[in-house]
Amino acid sequence: KMGRGSHFLDIYDQYLQSRNGLAGSALREYDEQWLERFHEEQQVIFHDNQVLTDVTFIYHLLLVLPFLAATSGQNRLALTLRTLRLCSSDLLHLGFVFNVIFMAYVTSGHI
Repeated sequence: KMGRGSHFLDIYDQYLQSRNGLAGSALREYDEQWLERFHEEQQVIFHDNQVLTDVTFIYHLLLVLPFLAATSGQNRLALTLRTLRLCSSDLLHLGFVFNVIFMAYVTSGHI
């Protein structure tokens, strides 16, 4: 077993083994303590996953940048890159407005 996921499973196995023999309010308190421990471990795993996702995004972005720099030798690709450069503020604004409207739909659908 390797990684945080297996560590989480080890904790869960330990919980199941040590839970036997408890009853009533002691079992409830025991479960609440373990639930907090599970939640903390889960938050660490989610944080690690988010960091990995961010690093992967940056890596792929850095892979694309040299390609964009090399397009200046090709007339059509250079024109496309120049167009993207000139309209980047408009695209950013479009993305912002789209996200606001999309989140309004998500919120209304959730309610």
